[in-house]
Amino acid sequence: MSVLKVRDILGMRALVSRQIARALKEHLASAVILEKQEVVLDFSGVEAVSPSFLDELFGVLEETLQAQGEPPTEIFLSNVPMSLSLKVETILRGHKIAVSEQSSTEWRVSRLPSSSVPA
Repeated sequence: MSVLKVRDILGMRALVSRQIARALKEHLASAVILEKQEVVLDFSGVEAVSPSFLDELFGVLEETLQAQGEPPTEIFLSNVPMSLSLKVETILRGHKIAVSEQSSTEWRVSRLPSSSVPA
């Protein structure tokens, strides 16, 4: 398992822009290539995330999972400073990924099967 400490990588407690989410792309892609099983984005020390940050992060996660072969890597978001709410689920609709809440602070991200992706 590879753990990426988001606060350490980005150096911020409030993640509020798309550009900030894009900064995680290389770190995430490298971890997925090296690990090939489970990658955790640990949000410890992050106090807030904006909808635009989440939307871009889900885009980065979608790109990373789509580029990967089988079997897909398990990606978890831990210590997320918010719950998986209707607002977050609305943001997810535009992406080809599924997110399920494992606990109040941990989400599991997975690639949708191609049969369940709307054309």
